[in-house]
Amino acid sequence: MNKLCKYLASLAVVALTLSNLPALSAEVQEPVISDNNFSVVPGESAGYPLDPLNPNPYSPIDPVNPFPELPTVGTGGDLSIDFISNFQFGQHFVTTKETDFFAQPQALSDGSKRPNFIQITDVRGSGTGWRLTAIQSPFETEFNEVLRGAALSFEHTSVVADRPSENGPTLSAATIDFIVNEETPIATAEISKGMGTWLIRMGQTEEEASRSVKLNLPNDSTKMKKTYTTKIQWILKDTP
Repeated sequence: MNKLCKYLASLAVVALTLSNLPALSAEVQEPVISDNNFSVVPGESAGYPLDPLNPNPYSPIDPVNPFPELPTVGTGGDLSIDFISNFQFGQHFVTTKETDFFAQPQALSDGSKRPNFIQITDVRGSGTGWRLTAIQSPFETEFNEVLRGAALSFEHTSVVADRPSENGPTLSAATIDFIVNEETPIATAEISKGMGTWLIRMGQTEEEASRSVKLNLPNDSTKMKKTYTTKIQWILKDTP
C-alpha cells in the first residue's frame, strides 16, 4: 500500500513538473519576396460596332449601309475610327419654304433602328488623348451644281460607353454645326481620357434618332430635281 502511494506521488510530481516547463518558441525564418508583374502593350481595335443605346462590348450590332458602294470598314490600329453612319436624307418634294430635313436613323440587319453614331477606340495604353474633327464638302450634284445655303448639323448629341462617362471624351457642343469646307471640332479626349471604346451618338432615344442629323435649307435655296451629295472627311488626331 505504501509502495502504491509513493508511486502515485511520484507520478504527480512528474506531471506537475512537466506542466511548469517553459513553452518552446517557434523559430522564425527570414521572409522570402517574390517578384510579380503585369505588362500592358498597345492593342488592336476589334472594330465591331456597338449598340449606341446599350454599348455592350460582348453584344456587337450589324449596321446596314445605305450606300453599299461605300466601305464601312474602320481605320483599324490602336487608335481607330471603328464605324461612322452614312446619312441618308431620302427623297423630298421641292418647296419654297425654309425646311429642315432629317437623316434616317441607323438601320440594323434585324430591322431595328438606332441613332446614327460614330465609334472611336483607343487601345494605345498611353493616355495621351485624341481629337476628332470633320470637314464637310458642299451638297452638290454629279455635275457640281451646289445646293446653296444647305446647312448640316448634329443635334441631341451625347457620348456613351460601357464605363463611367467622366473618363470619356468631351463634345465640342451639344449641337454641332458644320461650316462647309472648314474643319469642325467634334470631340476631344484630354490626357488620361477617352481610353477604350466610345460612341458619339446623334439622339439619345429611338424617338430622337429620327430628328438628330439635320439638313436646313433656306427658302431662297434653288432646288433642282436632282440628287445632292455631300462628303464628310473625318480626322482622328492622336493628341488633344
